[in-house]
Amino acid sequence: MPFNIFLLTFLAIFRVDSSDATDTTETSAFAGHELTQELVVVSKLLATISVSNCTVVDAKIPLEKTTSSLPPPSPSLHLKFVALGRGTQNYTCSSSDVTMTPVAVGAVATLFDASCILKSNPELLHQLPASFQTVPLNAMNFLAAVTGRILFSTTDTIVLGEHYFNARGSPVFDLRLGGYPHWIGTKKVSSAVAPTKGNDAPWLKLEATDSSTTNGIQDIYRVHTSGGQAPATCNGQDKAFQVEYSAEYWFYG
Repeated sequence: MPFNIFLLTFLAIFRVDSSDATDTTETSAFAGHELTQELVVVSKLLATISVSNCTVVDAKIPLEKTTSSLPPPSPSLHLKFVALGRGTQNYTCSSSDVTMTPVAVGAVATLFDASCILKSNPELLHQLPASFQTVPLNAMNFLAAVTGRILFSTTDTIVLGEHYFNARGSPVFDLRLGGYPHWIGTKKVSSAVAPTKGNDAPWLKLEATDSSTTNGIQDIYRVHTSGGQAPATCNGQDKAFQVEYSAEYWFYG
């Protein structure tokens, strides 16, 4: 079976399984029609993409998409990795009162190597965060486990690494899981409202805080976010809760 069909079958199964069981027949049929159209489009695009090892190119990061642009990478830096992140943005509420607002306390995400897609079809890459955000997290992790290096990889796994926050509340990008030596502690230096606004998390520029463990990585951008934004108030929220998201991460060094 061609891999693009294999992938799309998995996505279709998991998206159907995660749909609301109370949907009417008419609603389900309409959703199925939309899914079929989406799978046809994505399948055609994936068919044009090489799935062997890909080296990243100095593609132009789409910072102009936001109303207030993030600072560009330094001219001395070069694009090293591009990843699709899929995970959760984490928040807390001191009470469920409508006057309280959620406080961001970190994030957890798996980083999937997207180098081949960037090289072959950048526009498809920019569409994937919104598509991946609809796929359950357990489905993404299972798909990564069973497909190995076939779709995105520049290494022996499609998983490039992990993103999480350390005990000090600082964002960390650990690429050792993907076979690289990079472990990058960062700090946020700039933020821009996502062009899609709504429920999508802001676009960010982060800088490395300790060059001794980064192996040259200095700047990281989070762009093309889908989901992840906290609700406006704590009304009805648990003391700790998560909001699922997907995004592109661009690494420069």
